[in-house]
Amino acid sequence: MDENTVRRRSIAIPRLQPVETDADIERLAKLAHESCVVGYTGGHAEPKTGRFFISKIYLRACERGRHFASGVIAFYEDLCRKRGLRAMYLTVNKGNVLGIRAYKGNGFEVIDAVETDIGQGFVMDNYIMEKRVDEGALGW
Repeated sequence: MDENTVRRRSIAIPRLQPVETDADIERLAKLAHESCVVGYTGGHAEPKTGRFFISKIYLRACERGRHFASGVIAFYEDLCRKRGLRAMYLTVNKGNVLGIRAYKGNGFEVIDAVETDIGQGFVMDNYIMEKRVDEGALGW
């Protein structure tokens, strides 16, 4: 196992390398594995609520089920600890069964449900899921 990999539940998970964009305040990270990009992610701290909002975790369809999302969540959990944030949260479509299962498997719980009219007859029907961040040691 090299220095860019962490072990969790006996599964090798690649580390994320964060980069800042100058287009907005989101922290973005590309997830690379075997020299190819398998997805991307972004989010931002909400100091007033003491939480981190994960705005996106997108993986190529052929890369799903390989525990890359677990690596992303571990990255954000460490980031929350470093910044003194108490929790992280995200929204997920109620029909995204695989995503919901992955988030629950990583310690997220459904805390609310929202329907948002996005215009032209379309409605986003989402769960809000949250994971509390303990004050334990950083890293794995």
